[in-house]
Amino acid sequence: MRWSLLLILALVMTSGVAAAEIRTGLWQITMTVSITGMPTAVPPQTQQECLSAENMVPQTANAQGCKVRSNGARGNRLEWTMTCDTPNGKANGSGHMEFNGDSMQGSMEMVMNGPAGSLTVVTGLSGRRLGDCR
Repeated sequence: MRWSLLLILALVMTSGVAAAEIRTGLWQITMTVSITGMPTAVPPQTQQECLSAENMVPQTANAQGCKVRSNGARGNRLEWTMTCDTPNGKANGSGHMEFNGDSMQGSMEMVMNGPAGSLTVVTGLSGRRLGDCR
């Protein structure tokens, strides 16, 4: 019985490492942004980023004046939270990405509080792995 419990504990402790299904490398990421109260859509933006084991959160999410805290990866899902302190006010948000082999989908939501009031920015993320980082 004691060995069974130790084996189960060992499997649980290593399952996060074994289940990681996120491929590092060079990714092409497209962002679509919608802002509450904005009558016109923001054009999609596409850029390439190197996602590494040390930094899986896309730098597109890491704007100047923002601090990103990764909540970690479980299986094929990566989650993070962020806080921003800018001259226009403070913002708080969270995001996630789900990886499926060489493709990825996700979203990020930021609530910004400034002198003109509060607004919400929702960013859709989609991407594909291009290969190894250069």
